[in-house]
Amino acid sequence: MNNKITIPQAIKKLFDIEVSKESPYLKGKANSFVRNNLIKVVTEQKVQRKSVYLKDSQQLDVIYNALLLNAFYPDPKHVQQIFNNEQYRIECAETIKSLFGQRNNLAGQILISNNLSALIEALKSQLDLFCTRLPNPFHQLPQIALGKNTGLLNCLLLQASA
Repeated sequence: MNNKITIPQAIKKLFDIEVSKESPYLKGKANSFVRNNLIKVVTEQKVQRKSVYLKDSQQLDVIYNALLLNAFYPDPKHVQQIFNNEQYRIECAETIKSLFGQRNNLAGQILISNNLSALIEALKSQLDLFCTRLPNPFHQLPQIALGKNTGLLNCLLLQASA
């Protein structure tokens, strides 16, 4: 039985997004988390090229949380710091709460307010982001509509300056 999961397969499984058709950007963003050692993978040499698989099933939680946080913070280094630095994570939760806590949409992205509140509380807690999934406050990941290197914080800033 082959239980090896590639990054595109993981994104399909977690968010029902076919990255090759809907958002190749998400695959690239997930690969940036691999390069930053947030997502652990194994490589196997095949005949023509290497195949990259998630190290274990726990990495599904990491990809899920990383892509949710990436919707707010487009820089992978910030997302990695949220995973690894509790104080920074609490500061980010407060930022998300103050900027998005009273909103139900931004730049056409619908926010599920109950899940947004739960996400903020989870970020403030001792929750281990490496093995527990955060609540998803989005009907659809904003990265699909917003595109490359634009997060919700950037959109909020642009909206405020307009």
